Amino acid sequence: MNNSGSSDTPSEQTLTAETGGSGTQRRPSLLLFLLLVAAVALALYFGVNVLGVLFAMIVPPMPPVPAGLIEIGHESEAYGVDVWTYTSLSDPCEYVAQLEQFGVCSVAPLQCGEIRTTPDLQFETSQVARCAGEQEFSIFNMQWWARIARVNADGTTRLELEREVFWIGEGEQQVGNR
Repeated sequence: MNNSGSSDTPSEQTLTAETGGSGTQRRPSLLLFLLLVAAVALALYFGVNVLGVLFAMIVPPMPPVPAGLIEIGHESEAYGVDVWTYTSLSDPCEYVAQLEQFGVCSVAPLQCGEIRTTPDLQFETSQVARCAGEQEFSIFNMQWWARIARVNADGTTRLELEREVFWIGEGEQQVGNR
């Protein structure tokens, strides 16, 4: 028993005063709730960004592949560095037009205009165009190059498509170097 006539010790009196005299604990404060909401929002923000980077590393984007091509070869020099070879019976100028939607193409003279040269059977292929482009994804950069050729012997089209993913930095500054 203390001087005030109560048998409670001073620490018990403080606890009773803080809990409103009922002996039960208070509800969590609004500040604690706001901190929890902020922490969850921050975790979601960083989680989505990290998942985007991880997904981009696992499945890097493909370069633009025109419709109607048949893949006849694929070489992977390193992860994200690939070369595909395609063939088709269609006119190579159709593929130049499709690839120009995604990048820049340099067309050889007298290949895709109204006036065209006749196939020179002395050479196996005639270079029709070279195309190049780039695409940013997540925090990475991909550059692609395409060589479009006409096979003179049978009139088919051959397209070689290269892709290189730059995991660090932006890669070559001039896209059409290859």
